[in-house]
Amino acid sequence: MPSGNGMFMGPDALDVNYFLEISQVDYVDNTAPEENGELPKYEAFRFRSSQTIKLDQGMPAIFFRYELSPIRIQYTVSLQSFTTYMVNICAVIGGIYSVSSILDSVVRNSLSILGFGSPDDLPSHGSTANSAKRQ
Repeated sequence: MPSGNGMFMGPDALDVNYFLEISQVDYVDNTAPEENGELPKYEAFRFRSSQTIKLDQGMPAIFFRYELSPIRIQYTVSLQSFTTYMVNICAVIGGIYSVSSILDSVVRNSLSILGFGSPDDLPSHGSTANSAKRQ
């Protein structure tokens, strides 16, 4: 239906936006044998897309927006040495041991503060040397 100024003002019009972002990704494989003196490199593209649709007053519109990212992402695949692996495993085991010791200390001291006995009255960590010292 035309309005007084000659423009058509219909009911709500659709406003659609499409957005696409593209960035280049390189995968370098250090574990594969070299070809022609270079490591194998695989190129790919990562994209992110979105779409918004809303009702708006006025003319219907559709917009296509894209962005080519100037940043190149590179992932490198390499093998870890056995000694580095063992150091990481020992670090995890040591961390678990230290956290369990801290929790044990907190629980023991909390029980003694709340009046459930002194820390010496609570059972020890299973060593017979501590029970021999008490007698």
